[in-house]
Amino acid sequence: MFIDEWFGDNFYRKLPLGYHNPANFAFGQVFWTHAYYPHENLEIWRPVPDPSEPTKTIASQFRITTAGKDAFSRSLPLHVPRLETNEEFIVVRAKVRPVILIQTELPLAGVDNKGYRGRVQRHRTLIAQVFGLADSATKEPQFNSTFIDRVRKMEFPQLMFLPEKAGVFAMDSMLLGAQQE
Repeated sequence: MFIDEWFGDNFYRKLPLGYHNPANFAFGQVFWTHAYYPHENLEIWRPVPDPSEPTKTIASQFRITTAGKDAFSRSLPLHVPRLETNEEFIVVRAKVRPVILIQTELPLAGVDNKGYRGRVQRHRTLIAQVFGLADSATKEPQFNSTFIDRVRKMEFPQLMFLPEKAGVFAMDSMLLGAQQE
């Protein structure tokens, strides 16, 4: 039997108002956030030399280049925009995608949680990304049906089938978690 058939109409549960408050976060809650695509072809956003700028520390134009052997090794820092000699502006594609909350934030015992340098408060939780099983534009399946059926039977502990449901997911999807051995 497939997990989605076993749960039937009770696979998803609508939460009451107020669950977007971090104090009310719960396991299995669906959120939408930006997710980036790290890739092997590292690209960097490099300043274009401006012959009229004598100090070579101010840049107003940039171009995207593939990272070479000189990546993260600049001869001069930039003052505007700020960039040290061992730093680069990296180019990363991203999109908004659903994630599932796995573990809420656990405060560290004995640590004052004032945030990064006392200024930025970030709530850290463990999440898993959700990926659609078909191309969003063409609706063409991205995986073969035998593999999807194996995911639906819960043969892979790091994968979970999430059926299409109006208001939750526009297409059948898969939760991609981490497997611990």
